Amino acid sequence: MTDLVRIEHDSMGTVEVPADVLWGAQTQRSLLNFAISDDRMPTELIHALALIKQAAASVNFRLGVLDETQRDLIINAASAIAAGLHDDQFPLRVWQTGSGTHTNMNVNEVISNLSSQASGEPLGSHRPVHPNDHVNRSQSTNDAFPSAIHIAAAEGITKQLLPELERLIEAFNNKSNAWSEIIKIGRTHLQDKAGKQASTQACTQASKPASQQACKEKEWQAIQAGRQEGNQGIQVSKQGEER
Repeated sequence: MTDLVRIEHDSMGTVEVPADVLWGAQTQRSLLNFAISDDRMPTELIHALALIKQAAASVNFRLGVLDETQRDLIINAASAIAAGLHDDQFPLRVWQTGSGTHTNMNVNEVISNLSSQASGEPLGSHRPVHPNDHVNRSQSTNDAFPSAIHIAAAEGITKQLLPELERLIEAFNNKSNAWSEIIKIGRTHLQDKAGKQASTQACTQASKPASQQACKEKEWQAIQAGRQEGNQGIQVSKQGEER
């Protein structure tokens, strides 16, 4: 990051933003107003929000409120964010007002500026993709943020928890076989053989993936319809709610 700045504009006026960053005015305001601790928003949630932006762009194109170029630019930028290629562009702390609006706008602004870069437009120009009017179209942070939490949780269950449980079950089964002939002192809450104790643990853990899978399926049921006060009926169509 350099000492040079660019001037960004939003509904509150102008703000100086470091010249080489991909975030914009609202992210910079949050950085200045909430310079509290180093507790940054988890990248898993950022990646989940990017997936929501991808899906919203696809639906908004089908509804005729985004053109094909805008859709493709948003999807490509959001895909790069979801892949973790721009994690350094999300500096906000967990300490912020509202329902996560600052982080939602951070994602919107980075997508907008990535779209500008891809189109040969200057950072902060909001051309050809505006962070609020296009990236955030038909969305509310009150919906997007909880949905991102659901998605991040489901991703964590799928990619981290369930694989680790499978490895744990395998380890218990291996120990059960290795210790099958070892006799140990019995206690009320344990079996009287080490092998049996390990096999019991394996059976106990084996019953958990099914329940975790059921939880994951519930987590994927995101709540997304742009239902913020003032949004309903303005940016959101009935078809958009259904999709």
